[in-house]
Amino acid sequence: IHLLRYVMRSSVCTILSTPDIETSMSYPDYYQGPHDHKALLILVRNLGKQLSEQLFNKVFEKISSITEVQVADSKGLNRSITVRYVSHYPIENNDWGEFQTHRRVLGLVSVAKCTSQNELNDICRNHESLKVKYSSTLYDSRCIIFGINPDGAICESIPHRNDSDASLGISNDSKQINSQDELQADNTNICDQSESSETVSVQSIGDSSNSSQECQKDLNASVTATDCATTGDMPKSGIPVSTPSNFKTVPLFYPDFDSCKTINDSFQEFISSLFWILESKRVDKPYDKLERIPVYCAPFEKKDFVGIDMESKSNKKRCQGRVKKRLGDLCLQADLIYEAFSHYVQAAEILKSVSDWLWLAGSYEGICSASAVLLYPDLGKKQTESAQDEKAKDPSISNISNGQDSETLSSKNCLSPEGINEKYREAVLHYCKFRNAGIIEAECSIKAAKVLIEQKKYLTAAEFLHNVVSINLNISDEEKIQRFTVLSDLYSEIGFHRKSGFFRRIAAVRCVAPRVSNPSWSQCYKLLFDTLSGYKIQLDPDIFLRRKNIGWPALQIQILQELIGTARKMENNALATRHMTFLLHALFPHLTSSEKMEFAQQLQTLTSRCDGAPVPLTIDNGIVVPPVNLYSIPEVREFRLEAPPAHLHPVKLKNKVESTGPFIFCPIQPSLSNKNRSKKTFNWVEGDVCDISMQVVNPLPVELKIPYFTVVGDVVPFDVRPLSVTLPNGTGVNTIKLSGVPRGTGELKMLGYNSHVLGVKSFCQLDSHPFIKRPQYLIDVIPALPQLHIFTNLLKTLQEDVSPDSTPVVTSVSVTLLSGESCECEVTITNTSNVPVELLDIELESSDRDSEKSMFKWSPENVVSQLPIQPKQSASFTLYIYAVGDFVAPIKCDEESDSLNSNIYSMPGSLFSSGPSSRHSANFFARSRSKRAESTNSLNSLRSGVSFRSCSSYSSLGNSSNVQKECNSVNTAKKIQGKLKVRYSGGPGLTSGYCRLANILINVEINPSLQITKWDVLPGELPNQCYLVFDVRNMTQQEMELEYFPQKIMLIEASETCRIPVPVERCPLEKFTGCTKNTEEEYKAIQRVCIEHVSSLVDLKWSLGGGEKTGGATITGINWTSAMLDLIQMAPLRYDINIDGKDLSEVDDLKCGVGDLVEVEINLHNQMSIPLENYLLWIQCYQDHENGFSNYSLETRLAIIGKDRLYLPLIEKGGQFCHTVGMVFFTPGTYKLDIQSSSQTAKSQHLVPAFQSAHVWTCSPPIEISVLEKY
Repeated sequence: IHLLRYVMRSSVCTILSTPDIETSMSYPDYYQGPHDHKALLILVRNLGKQLSEQLFNKVFEKISSITEVQVADSKGLNRSITVRYVSHYPIENNDWGEFQTHRRVLGLVSVAKCTSQNELNDICRNHESLKVKYSSTLYDSRCIIFGINPDGAICESIPHRNDSDASLGISNDSKQINSQDELQADNTNICDQSESSETVSVQSIGDSSNSSQECQKDLNASVTATDCATTGDMPKSGIPVSTPSNFKTVPLFYPDFDSCKTINDSFQEFISSLFWILESKRVDKPYDKLERIPVYCAPFEKKDFVGIDMESKSNKKRCQGRVKKRLGDLCLQADLIYEAFSHYVQAAEILKSVSDWLWLAGSYEGICSASAVLLYPDLGKKQTESAQDEKAKDPSISNISNGQDSETLSSKNCLSPEGINEKYREAVLHYCKFRNAGIIEAECSIKAAKVLIEQKKYLTAAEFLHNVVSINLNISDEEKIQRFTVLSDLYSEIGFHRKSGFFRRIAAVRCVAPRVSNPSWSQCYKLLFDTLSGYKIQLDPDIFLRRKNIGWPALQIQILQELIGTARKMENNALATRHMTFLLHALFPHLTSSEKMEFAQQLQTLTSRCDGAPVPLTIDNGIVVPPVNLYSIPEVREFRLEAPPAHLHPVKLKNKVESTGPFIFCPIQPSLSNKNRSKKTFNWVEGDVCDISMQVVNPLPVELKIPYFTVVGDVVPFDVRPLSVTLPNGTGVNTIKLSGVPRGTGELKMLGYNSHVLGVKSFCQLDSHPFIKRPQYLIDVIPALPQLHIFTNLLKTLQEDVSPDSTPVVTSVSVTLLSGESCECEVTITNTSNVPVELLDIELESSDRDSEKSMFKWSPENVVSQLPIQPKQSASFTLYIYAVGDFVAPIKCDEESDSLNSNIYSMPGSLFSSGPSSRHSANFFARSRSKRAESTNSLNSLRSGVSFRSCSSYSSLGNSSNVQKECNSVNTAKKIQGKLKVRYSGGPGLTSGYCRLANILINVEINPSLQITKWDVLPGELPNQCYLVFDVRNMTQQEMELEYFPQKIMLIEASETCRIPVPVERCPLEKFTGCTKNTEEEYKAIQRVCIEHVSSLVDLKWSLGGGEKTGGATITGINWTSAMLDLIQMAPLRYDINIDGKDLSEVDDLKCGVGDLVEVEINLHNQMSIPLENYLLWIQCYQDHENGFSNYSLETRLAIIGKDRLYLPLIEKGGQFCHTVGMVFFTPGTYKLDIQSSSQTAKSQHLVPAFQSAHVWTCSPPIEISVLEKY
């Protein structure tokens, strides 16, 4: 029967425990911790209309600093009484004080201000009404009133209403917390009830013999005396006021907030009074000896005990267990932690036996709280600095109650950390059985999570927090916001940052839910702003981009979009612009093309309403949003400082290198610092226009307009011309070139660039740029230098910045000339700068070093005379260009000629020894002498000056061995490049040792005009004269008029060849003074003298097109053979020949008959300025068959009377020698007489001429004798 009755009662209890709005806790306190079970709850309220909210917050902050008071109990042991303050507390939560005593409001503090007696009466009446509201749990109260002096008079120094509001921070329209409508009783009932309540409280504190009025007077007198002693100079007293006679609360009067210096002492006394009342309640009655045990129950359990027999055994146990649990709460608040732990354990054993799950859960929670206070004394404490300093000064003050050390703690006195977790879990499991205890369950889970966080058991703490989420509570939106905010904070403490951000975002959404009548967008923005850290969003773009691949881009984009939308709802366009700029800058790679275009349009719309300047923004809560520079739009791929043009590059003036010591080679190369890597090797010049180029890309799918784009420099002033750029979409990399002018000297530091894109002003620094790896660019700016503009009158060609040898080029000109032609190049130099030119050096280099000096000529003195060149002034000079050509065609001889002349060119000889003279030359002149008349007419025609056409008459000249064989005429142009080097400086740059180099490339194309294809030397009619015979070819495509001798002109058709004889004087012997040895060097010297001699005498002048083009030709480069040189130079011996007593020059045709004696007289004259020694004279006769062969074997055809060979040991200077010989011819025919002399190396009359060892001087032309038959 008893068991059935118990089951029925339990079922009724379950049915009656359905949620009831009146019995459920309506205001959850998510900020509670295990230590709050030990705290005394004090309610602080603002009364009246005079006290502003700001002043009340100051008073509340000052009061809240007193969180712990040390009180000595009756045994002399210190009790650490903890206090918790609230400014709002629903009466429904206070009703749960029977279940857990820390939820009861034990103290009431009212704060108000008054200026008259009526206002003071209203304050007292409102205070008493609050006391009635919490009368079921209230122990004691205080009323703090500003505006009244400690002596009870109105403070006159405080102005009435308007003035006092400003001085004390009072607002007339401040919100009044308790209005007159909230009063629950009339004045009479209030006074009566307050008097009875206050009488009980005072009797509990003081002696039982004292009445309530006497205690009230003593308290008022003590407070007044203390305030008067500590206040000092008090304001002037006014009309005295007093509290109503039925007002039993202790008032605290202060003129203003600055005067309440004794409030700490007053509150310590107030907390002590609460402690003593609590202590009296705890030791009031031994409940185990009472016949009828009081029944304690939760608000929703009161219906359960209607009609139930409380005298039953199970109900008695239930009541005993609940009483034990209540005693544990009181002991915990009285700082008797070990006694509280013992009561909780006993209560749990009793309640578990009767299945009282709700109170069993409360007991478990109490056990955990007591254990947490012992094991983690600093958990959840926020002590002020003053309290910490007080503990540091007094080591006797311990966090462990009743003077016990932490070393005495054992498993018998408290739970272990694992035991705390297990008991909390059981408590939550029991709480979840009751729908009305949902808030208690949520608070218990949060307390358990805080303990687990202290234990660093984060995963277990996450399980308790998840339980809080799963509890379905019927709470308001404001409470839901608070719930999710607390969860977010706790998840953040355990390292679940993303989940923390998730719940904070939910709280933000609840602030502006559709059913919310007054959505708070500012609170929503604050909560969303706090979620950024959970989603790994750092609003400092430098830090965010430095931490690559952290976070979830899709979530980050969504959060930033919500933040932007919230800022727009707040009508804070500056914040919306800043966040949108950050979104585009930091998360641009993660956006789709449509998102990029959409966000870019939104940003442009936002910036049209406010300026997008990159300045820090301060939010209302004091948080500073850092500036954001838009690096991603446009994307700058490359930032490059352009070197000046090659001809404007400053160059250091070369100084004489001084030896500073030995050269030491070190194979270890020092690493370059970042500064050196960023520094450019070239320099800029002050005042010059300098260029900076950037490679940019438009990342948007639409056209991008950049109305302002410039660069930023530091240290040296740098004026930049901003650009307005439009970048089309889909064009890839675009080049932007900016120009600026340095306005100083030193090291210019390029920091970055400024841009206005989509309405956002950005300063993009190079050290933070994602694409550019250099933090800055450094370049030296040197003092100002002049600039020159150089131009010529020649035809310009395609200009290059540098020449083939990497030297700067200003201009490149070209001219086409025929070899031997000349032209004039006018060079004009203009100073285009504002700096005078004080140094101007001109040099010229040519690709043809040999002909450089003869090809280009100018007057350096003329250039120097025009210095200095002032700004905007010019100077000029003339450069003469002469086309030096190769007028001699290259030789290409066949093998036959090489073999024929091998012995002629095999051994060089001296002036006195050489090979024999050419036989072909003798045959040629023999034939010419046989045709004297024809020959004479030809020579006369050469001297007459009559022009004649060219002809190909090679036969006669071709038979001579002295004539060079067929040559290749190469009709190719020769290109020569001349480089006119101009070095100039002036002004400050010259003082600093800098200059500029500018070069003019002169490309000269030399086409052949004429070429000498063949040449020979023929003896002249006079001994001191010879003929230079040339075959000249016209290499042009026009008719050429050639003047080869004064008044001797010849017309040569295009590409035709003509032979010309040029008479010249033979080289006199005086030029060969000192040449007495047979050496190779001597031979080369003789050859050089002969070449210079004939080159100075031959002057070939040509003209084309009737004189449009004129020029000359030289015979430099002709290779003269030794035989030719013999004819060019004067012979040391002169031959005078007499035949039969007659001078040979007077005989036109020499004839004789067979058997006639022909007497030949030979006179040798020494024409040298020195004696001639060891000469050999010989006479030889031969017959020329005119077919290339000659017959020297004439022993049967003639007889010689006398010596045909004669040795001459010495011929004095200016002396002569005569020798006569006779000849008799036996057969008719034509005979030639060859008379020769040679210098011998030894005195021997039997030596024969050796071609390789002696030089032969021949009497030319050979003497030709015609022998006729006699009839």
